[in-house]
Amino acid sequence: MVSGFNAKRSGSSPCTLGGVSRAFVVALSIVVCVSGVSSAQDEGTDTDTAAVEKIPYDRGGFTLLLTLGAGYQNDAALSESAWGLGGLNLGIGGFLNEDLALMFRVSGTNVSYDVTGGGSVSQVSGVGGVGVQYWPNDKVNVEGAVGMGFWDLEGTSDQSFGLILGAAYAFFNSGKHNLQVGLEYAPAFTDPDTVHNLGIVFGWQFL
Repeated sequence: MVSGFNAKRSGSSPCTLGGVSRAFVVALSIVVCVSGVSSAQDEGTDTDTAAVEKIPYDRGGFTLLLTLGAGYQNDAALSESAWGLGGLNLGIGGFLNEDLALMFRVSGTNVSYDVTGGGSVSQVSGVGGVGVQYWPNDKVNVEGAVGMGFWDLEGTSDQSFGLILGAAYAFFNSGKHNLQVGLEYAPAFTDPDTVHNLGIVFGWQFL
């Protein structure tokens, strides 16, 4: 079954800039959405500060991020898409200042593709690399990372350049413990074409 899928991959066209372009379109959409949420949040807090003292968020030093949720994977070379698991994704590093953290990040998906004639094959794909996380306010964070993208189809694999782009909304905070929901997009620009990984995730971060 795996050999049949690899034959589909080897018969596809080489990787082009189309995958990179799609990645930046998604990144731009994330930034626009987060900017709108951030602006609305700022307007709301400005009107309340006169009556309620703002509770400070404790961001600084070591930070650890864990996220898990639903994952959507699209393999352009196989012309296959499927929903599965998003994560367990990892971020570990430290805050350079109150609003900016440097982290090693891993983000990916694990899905099963149906095989003609019955059965299925599993593919894990994602990106591991170094990036930054930026907090424009106490509720919203955005991040970006560059590193190695990969896919593994039941023992057959490839590695190449990859990106991680994300945005999250923090709905609960207690001291240095933060709970959030967000999106993570991790395209792996592997040969012969891009594997797109999208996670809709719930996360915990030690700030």
